[in-house]
Amino acid sequence: MAGELDTATVGRFSARVDEELHLGPVALIIDLTGTSFCAASALRALLRAVARGRATGVHIAIVADHSAVVRPVRALGLSLPLHRRLPDALDWLNIVSHLSTVVR
Repeated sequence: MAGELDTATVGRFSARVDEELHLGPVALIIDLTGTSFCAASALRALLRAVARGRATGVHIAIVADHSAVVRPVRALGLSLPLHRRLPDALDWLNIVSHLSTVVR
């Protein structure tokens, strides 16, 4: 996602995430490093996406390094799998995928 994630774009964003989840991946990375604005509706969409992922067994990592995303997530104490760099998200997904395999 690049640009503003606001009420005008959140519907398309959510639909795209739903399309990806429908494909049944093991993991999904949502890259918001190009996002310059993140509205409350976008935060709700991210929370819903992570919840849908959990419900369907898809591990989701969100990559965001801009304060437009990081600051509200941290300030609100949202439980989102947020990572500042793509390599960190990939490492986390590898660990989480391995742990879920071991637990089963």
